[in-house]
Amino acid sequence: MAQILGQRRQQEDSLRLTGFTSGGSRGLLALVCDGMGGHPGGDRASGLVADQFIEHFLNASGTMPERLRRALTGAHEALQQAASANPALEDMGTTLVAACVVGAELYWLSVGDSLLWLLRQGQLQRLNEDHSMAPVFERLVAMGEMSATAAEQDGQRHALRSVVTRQPIHRVDGPEQPLRLQPGDAVLVASDGLGDLAAEDIIAALAPSAGNTEQRLQSLFERLQQRQDPQQDNASAVLLEIPPHTDSALATGGGITPRSPSRWLHPIGCILVALILFLIVTEVVGDLQ
Repeated sequence: MAQILGQRRQQEDSLRLTGFTSGGSRGLLALVCDGMGGHPGGDRASGLVADQFIEHFLNASGTMPERLRRALTGAHEALQQAASANPALEDMGTTLVAACVVGAELYWLSVGDSLLWLLRQGQLQRLNEDHSMAPVFERLVAMGEMSATAAEQDGQRHALRSVVTRQPIHRVDGPEQPLRLQPGDAVLVASDGLGDLAAEDIIAALAPSAGNTEQRLQSLFERLQQRQDPQQDNASAVLLEIPPHTDSALATGGGITPRSPSRWLHPIGCILVALILFLIVTEVVGDLQ
């Protein structure tokens, strides 16, 4: 996991990574929530929704898509209650993207414009829907009803059509069927602060030849910072991988030292996460032998 503050005054992204079991199979759940910038309590919204989503997911039953939807419902209700109890926070909100890997199957659920990317054999593909106005403008450009320049420069390009607030959630991307991962695949779960990084930079940074997971995430964020964008947003990412020569998904996390670490990225927390991941890796490798 890795996170930077960018040019913002506070960190409004929240990251989570947790292991779980389902029907005797081990799984991993990665979650990124991006609090709504400019709204009171953006950091509180992302942290609350992230915590509640994880809690409800771990306590839920049913298929993976059902567990993900129930987790979203529980997190949404918790945010609604918190916003109703404090008028100063009534406009708080957050995006959400959750990636759930069981064996070599990837399930996901997302609301908003946070990112879920698949890197496979040197090709980068976005998996989840973009709930901002950007794809709407792109369709208008394709239909000849808007120029590409106007679409790129429109101030509403990043306006969200769906987000987790006290209001009903308008759009949820959560397919019923999983994506079958292949050995060597990498899945990047990220906030939209990474969205302006060129695809070739992401591919180069995350290529297996770029080093171990920690080095690859560090390279990714170094490339982002080298852009020196005066409007750079908070940026956060979790990297999940299928190692070569295995059918089991292993998640590894690492990255640069965050400028404004959340309490979940405290050094002690990182040690605990590393220990948990080591145990998961050890057990999976033991199963494969």
